[in-house]
Amino acid sequence: MHIITNLTLSCKRILPVPLHLCDFLCICIIMVEVIISVTLLLCGIILTARLGFFSPQRLVRTLLAPFSGTHKSTRSGISPFSGLCTALGGCVGTGNIIGVTACITLGGVGSIFWIWLCSFFSLATKYSEVYLATRVSKESGSGSPMHYISKYLGKKFMPLAYLWCLLCLLSAVFTGSSVQSNAISEAVISLCPQNAPFTRIRFICGILLAIAIFIILSGGLKRISGFASALVPVMCVIYTGACVVCIILSGQNVLTITKNIVTEALTPKAAVSGSITAIFLRALRLGVSRGIFSNEAGMGTSPLALSSTSSSDPHVQGAMGMWEIVVDTFIICTATAYLVICCVPDEILYDASLSPVYMVQYAFSVFFGSHISSVALSVCIILFAFTSILGWSYYGSVCAELLSKKNLMQRIYSFAFCIMAAAGCLFPLGLVWDVASTFNMILALPNVYALLTITRRQKNRLRGSGSLLS
Repeated sequence: MHIITNLTLSCKRILPVPLHLCDFLCICIIMVEVIISVTLLLCGIILTARLGFFSPQRLVRTLLAPFSGTHKSTRSGISPFSGLCTALGGCVGTGNIIGVTACITLGGVGSIFWIWLCSFFSLATKYSEVYLATRVSKESGSGSPMHYISKYLGKKFMPLAYLWCLLCLLSAVFTGSSVQSNAISEAVISLCPQNAPFTRIRFICGILLAIAIFIILSGGLKRISGFASALVPVMCVIYTGACVVCIILSGQNVLTITKNIVTEALTPKAAVSGSITAIFLRALRLGVSRGIFSNEAGMGTSPLALSSTSSSDPHVQGAMGMWEIVVDTFIICTATAYLVICCVPDEILYDASLSPVYMVQYAFSVFFGSHISSVALSVCIILFAFTSILGWSYYGSVCAELLSKKNLMQRIYSFAFCIMAAAGCLFPLGLVWDVASTFNMILALPNVYALLTITRRQKNRLRGSGSLLS
């Protein structure tokens, strides 16, 4: 019940309601998160079976499709690599650092196994949504869950399509901007002396961030993808490389750690905290929810970027979407997990009173020194959060255009997004991290229903050369 206690205290500080009502609200949040997590996991399992991804040969062949060299660019648009970087920028955020570390602290190392398992089944979900969006985009010029819901399910499902679009717009404004911008302001403050005027620094961060976002957002997809293409590969390589160096220097046996992760996931130890059953369920819940929150599979956001590229091959673009999960979860999240497990003592790692940022900083400081690790980690968090903001700014912009073709809607959205990004720097969010995770999974529900229904009803209509949906 530790997570409920933390949520309750945060809720009490934010909402002027009685404590028992806070308990009820927090339990409701957790129950909704559990139900949606299981739903998304089951969706991934079903789609994995339908696409034949239980076959290692077929899975590997699909992952190698973007590198086959047989596909060509047949239309205008950003390059497939730029599309992948834009999509990666949207999902590679502070959750890859803070979220994974917090997941281990609260759920034990076994929660990493559930992140891996969830991400494996998410490969099929990601492929399906990007494949459908690219196929619709090839025919109509635009691709998104809203488009393939209306095309393959019919006009009677248009309310479902508009519901997804509205939820995506709200998620971009309230969680895609403010949560990440808060992380940026915290990273900047961590570099300042203790007697610095923190409120003024937060205000300046908010103003500068809002201006930068507005300038980039006004340039459309090409400007956003240009920044993403420049920043995402560099930050991913540098951060992952630093993690690998620390893991190697720690002298820990990676195979032994992997065995412990799997063992604790299936037979959790009661020594961490509470009963065996409680730890197992907590590791399962945190692992599944953080896995989904990290790679965004099923939410329908990645197709907005990946279906807008110059490649019109749905199969290849679907495979590019799978690489988004490989890089985000199996490489970056795993690197963070092994870093803190190898370099942070258990008495610190499982101390819920310490922040996840402190733990990662402690891990780097073992070999790089406290000053260098502090500066480097702050820079990584700022870059991760900023690219995530850019990705979500584009997602929300597309949804605003889909909901209304008028320029006024776009201007209102751009203004609201920048304001929320600035506000995120000014106020500590606390409970919003958990609410954001739940809200983003609610966003996935209309899309998951569409994916399962379309792949079942329209299988013959979706057959095509090289398609895994045949």
